[in-house]
Amino acid sequence: MNKSSTFLGVDVEKHGLNLKLRVLKEDGSTELKNVDLIETAIYLLGIEVEKIYRTEENYFIVKGKQNGEDVALIFRDPSTIDVEKDKIIIKREIVDNTSIKKVYVNAPANIEGLFNIYDALRERLWQ
Repeated sequence: MNKSSTFLGVDVEKHGLNLKLRVLKEDGSTELKNVDLIETAIYLLGIEVEKIYRTEENYFIVKGKQNGEDVALIFRDPSTIDVEKDKIIIKREIVDNTSIKKVYVNAPANIEGLFNIYDALRERLWQ
């Protein structure tokens, strides 16, 4: 997994799901707007959502299909991740489910084969 922590020039590991972008208005001024990263990722990655839920540990999990294959997206606050607990939660929620072919995460995880959500979004935005 790529360790890039910036997305659109914002340190996503610092801001987590509380991302704001300065948006240019018609009159030339700018305003700060909240960005729904979960909805943005679902749209840009082409996920057909089957289920969205939040775990008791405050992880947001999206399960669905991408190009016909089962996938999952995992969003959590990067500033509060305990590496060992994170591994247990991800395995419990996703990895032990053998039908899921691809897992995207919004912060580094101590599990092989996971994909960085922001790298995937960058690739889709600049195709």
